[in-house]
Amino acid sequence: MVIFHGSKTLFEAGKNRWLPNMYLLNFHLEARMGTMEFLQQELQELKSKGLYRKLRILQSEQLPESVIDGKKVVNLSSNNYLGLATHPRLRKAAREAIEKWGVGAGAVRPIIGTMEIHDQLEKNG
Repeated sequence: MVIFHGSKTLFEAGKNRWLPNMYLLNFHLEARMGTMEFLQQELQELKSKGLYRKLRILQSEQLPESVIDGKKVVNLSSNNYLGLATHPRLRKAAREAIEKWGVGAGAVRPIIGTMEIHDQLEKNG
């Protein structure tokens, strides 16, 4: 059996070895139990050690006052301190870029993720 991740082969069972760039769970643990059971045990262990972190849910724009976990709060943790994420001109430019280029580069930059728009920005600053 060979396990693939993208274009990389990660595990060759016949040779019983992991190849470079291992991204998957330990093969021997998965062989003893189902993947979901393994993940549930890992989560329970994190919770019992007090290491599990519940993610907060942002339910509005990242404004000075935002709705987080159903409550309107003063947002002191956003990276939008300049208000650029919600600025009307940037929203318009983002919509135009999406119409022209689509959403996402489709790959990391060294493969085929460097788009003409990246090149223009880097050359013209």
